[in-house]
Amino acid sequence: MDIILRIVSILGMSVMAYFIVVGIHEWGHIIMGQIYGFKFYLFVLGPFGLKRKENDTIVAYIEKNPSLWGGVGGALPQKVDSANFRAFARVLLAGPMISLLFGVVMLLLFRQLGGLFLILLGFMSLAIFAATIIPGRTGPFYTDGARWLRIMRGGRARQVEMAIFNIVQNTVVYQGYRKMHFPDLEVLIGDVDLKNQYLGHLFAQNYYQEKGDELLAAAHGHERKLLEDKVPKSFIRTMTS
Repeated sequence: MDIILRIVSILGMSVMAYFIVVGIHEWGHIIMGQIYGFKFYLFVLGPFGLKRKENDTIVAYIEKNPSLWGGVGGALPQKVDSANFRAFARVLLAGPMISLLFGVVMLLLFRQLGGLFLILLGFMSLAIFAATIIPGRTGPFYTDGARWLRIMRGGRARQVEMAIFNIVQNTVVYQGYRKMHFPDLEVLIGDVDLKNQYLGHLFAQNYYQEKGDELLAAAHGHERKLLEDKVPKSFIRTMTS
């Protein structure tokens, strides 16, 4: 019986530690964004979330998309500015860096105070730092470190990251797709990555719908449908929810 209680206690502490370290990581992104003048937009941890609605109020909600349950933290620009993209690169790094700092502090406290919970917090936070800073993909999405490198290295990868950022920035600031720059859409549609092509056609479809051009909206909608079997379902669910 004592062993069972011990196992349950360790599992409970592990779950709690995971939620804490992931939450700190995501709030690292959000707080850094706010330092640069961005506005809080979204926070998801497990099935629970906070989001800013169109009337500028923040509400709690249940996130139904399981692909986001691993943690999401978003802060977005309040005005269109070319300097925002450089700030965004720093926002990407803020999550991993706060995870590294928190992990080191927890392990130093463990050396002084002991305790299983502190060591769980320390090692989990360092694990999240490693998982997000090492260039790669988690499912269909690039890690924070990979996106930062894509921006810093320049070339086609930077153009794609900038196009996505510009589109999101414009849709948030202007609350719609009408003021998107079509060259940004062309960058995504012409990319070799099918997920970016899907995004390009999705944004173009919304752009033309808001412009009242049903013919071109339908054409891009058709191209988007053709790509649906070639990109992960979790990606489609995230982008269209």
